[in-house]
Amino acid sequence: MDDTLERMEADALRMMTYGAYVVGAADGDEIAAGTVAWVSQASLTTPPTVIAVLQKNSHTHALVLRCRRFSINLLSVDQAEIARSFLHHPTQVGDRTLNGFRYRVERTGAPILEDAPAWIEAELQQVADASDHDICIATVVHAGVVERLSDRPLTLRDMGLSYAGTRGAYAHGKGDSAWQH
Repeated sequence: MDDTLERMEADALRMMTYGAYVVGAADGDEIAAGTVAWVSQASLTTPPTVIAVLQKNSHTHALVLRCRRFSINLLSVDQAEIARSFLHHPTQVGDRTLNGFRYRVERTGAPILEDAPAWIEAELQQVADASDHDICIATVVHAGVVERLSDRPLTLRDMGLSYAGTRGAYAHGKGDSAWQH
């Protein structure tokens, strides 16, 4: 692909909306959590189906595949610090804390961050290969809302980040843009 086409691909992908969620899993005393951008409701059935797209070489991915359940912690626009603490960082488990943030467990045993305004617990039903990631298709088994969002959910853009296709994940700024200013 020539450089201009590659930059145009990156520009188009940067225009997509990407959330910032913390996905967690636990298997006994082993716990992992990571910031994930590709999460969505995937059906209107009862119970609903959700998807979480997890990087194959992550600890969270390995635990989700092993225990077949996970949590999705939904964050508010003002909670970028939480998302950043789980972005490309190994999970540091303390006394009921993950990377310094308090957590609890509910039905599935997956970690639910105390500061998350809402959360979902899901059981893995199917995994689809997506190159360097897996699409984890899961059924919602439990969810909760601690508080309504005061504004809106956190996105990568709020964190100054975006995906840029073949130019790499979590690109900053517009330095590689094909747009002429």
